Amino acid sequence: MATNSIKLLTGNSHPELAKLVADRLQIELTKVLVLQYSNNETSVTIGESVRDEDVFILQSTAPGDINDGLMELLIMINACKTASARRITAVIPKSSWRTCYRQQAGFFNVPVDNLYAEPSYLRWIRENVDVRKAVIVSPDAGGAKRATSLADRLDLNFALIHKERSRP
Repeated sequence: MATNSIKLLTGNSHPELAKLVADRLQIELTKVLVLQYSNNETSVTIGESVRDEDVFILQSTAPGDINDGLMELLIMINACKTASARRITAVIPKSSWRTCYRQQAGFFNVPVDNLYAEPSYLRWIRENVDVRKAVIVSPDAGGAKRATSLADRLDLNFALIHKERSRP
């Protein structure tokens, strides 16, 4: 029987963060078993009913293997969607929210709302980091535009790391 309570699910990307969020909300993490088989197949089993509940999934594609994090996330979303999801809300940390929105909207057959998180990151940095000697660094040219945008908004210097890969 549904109680319209909050259900918080997490994969393997940030279990410690998910536990801290659950503790802050004074709820238990929903039981989820995520397995990676030797053939690289990902299996996700949600260990309790989430039908007609308010379900939140705390999962990212980093750290670790981007593919594993993304597959865990998509499988969990698909399982919750199958259990009667009417709407999906995603928090997008990057500034490329339009691209993410188009990709997600094509993947799901329910409305997808994106929450742009950069203003929250900026506020947290301003309130919690002594930025007098800080520098925003992009790990590669692909992130340079986003990093310079952050540096400009925080009135900080910007640096770029040059890296080369021997192969893709």
